[in-house]
Amino acid sequence: MFRATFEQSSVGMAHVGTDGSWLRVNRHLCDMLGYSRDELMTLTFADITHPDDVAENVDALRRMLVGTEDTYVVEKRYLRKGGDAVWVDLHVSLVRDGEGRPLYSCDVLEDITDKKRAQAALAASEAKFSTAFRTSPDAVNINRLSDGMFMDTNEGFARLTGYTSQDVAGKTSYDISIWDDTTDRDRLVAGLMADGHVDNLEARFRRKDATVTTALMSARVIDIEGEPCILSVTRDISERKAAEAELRRRERQLEGLLQERERNLELLGDSLSSLIEVVGQVVEMRDPYTAASVAWPSWASASWRRWAPQLLRPRRSASRPSSTMSARSRYPPRCSPSRASSLRSSSSS
Repeated sequence: MFRATFEQSSVGMAHVGTDGSWLRVNRHLCDMLGYSRDELMTLTFADITHPDDVAENVDALRRMLVGTEDTYVVEKRYLRKGGDAVWVDLHVSLVRDGEGRPLYSCDVLEDITDKKRAQAALAASEAKFSTAFRTSPDAVNINRLSDGMFMDTNEGFARLTGYTSQDVAGKTSYDISIWDDTTDRDRLVAGLMADGHVDNLEARFRRKDATVTTALMSARVIDIEGEPCILSVTRDISERKAAEAELRRRERQLEGLLQERERNLELLGDSLSSLIEVVGQVVEMRDPYTAASVAWPSWASASWRRWAPQLLRPRRSASRPSSTMSARSRYPPRCSPSRASSLRSSSSS
C-alpha cells in the first residue's frame, strides 16, 4: 500500500540519503524535473538545485543531521533537465533508526511555479500602481465607499487640497468638508453603485485654507481586503475654467462691439442718403443761394447749413463769364435800326 501511495501521489515524493543522493523517487517527481528515474539516481539534490538556493538547503540538512531539528519547510528552485527553473514547496522529514541515527529524509515536493509567477506578476503590478500612485501630478486617493474615510492619498492630493496623508488619516471626506456641495459626492456614489465607475465628474472642492477650486474627478470601485473602496483621480481645472470664463467675456465684448459697429454703419448709411438727397436738391437749383430753403436733415448743424450752399456754388473762371451773371450783363442791349446805322457810320469814318 505504501508503494502504491508513493508512486501514485499527485506530488513529487523522494527518499534522499544523508549525503544528498536520491535513493527513491516517484513518477510525478521525474515528470516534474524532466529526468528519468535512472538519471535522477546518478545525481544529488544539490546537482539540480538552483545555485542561489543550494547554501540554504545544505544548511537545513546539516541542522537535521546534528539533531537541531527533524523537519523543515522551504520554497526553493530546482533546475529541470532543460535548464529552466521550477519552484517547489519542499517539506522534509528526517527518518532515524532505532538508535536515533539519521537514515534518510522523506521529501515531498509540490510544483508551485504558476503560483510564484502569479505572485511575481502581482508584485510587479503593485509596484507599478504604487509608483503611479505616488508620482502622479493629479490628486489620487483611496476612500472607503461606505462613509468616505480616507485610506491613502498621494502628493498630488496634498498639492490640490493642502491636506497631507497625516491630516486626513482616520477622517472622512465629511469630517474635513472637502466637498463644497455634498450632492456632488451623492452623484459620485450613485454612479459608482450603478456602473462601478464614474468618469469626468466636475465638482467644487474646499481646500484646507477654505478656498474653493473646481476639479474633474474619475473614480472606480476597488476591493481592499473585502472592503469596497473608491479609487479616484482628480485634476484641478480651475485655470481652465477661468480661461473659459475670460473667453466668454471677450466674446460678449466683441459681439457688443460688432453690434455697435452695425448700428453706426446703419446711421452712417442714413446720413449719407440724406446728404445725397440734399446735394441733389441744391444742384438742381438755378441759384444755389436758394439752398437755404432746403429741408435740412436733423444731423446738419447750423454752420453746415450756412456753408454748404457756398461750397456747392459753381466756381468762376477767368476765361469764361460767371455763370451767375445776368443775361443783361452778358449781352449788349438791343438798339433801333437808325441807331445801329449811325453807329456803323461813325465807325467807318
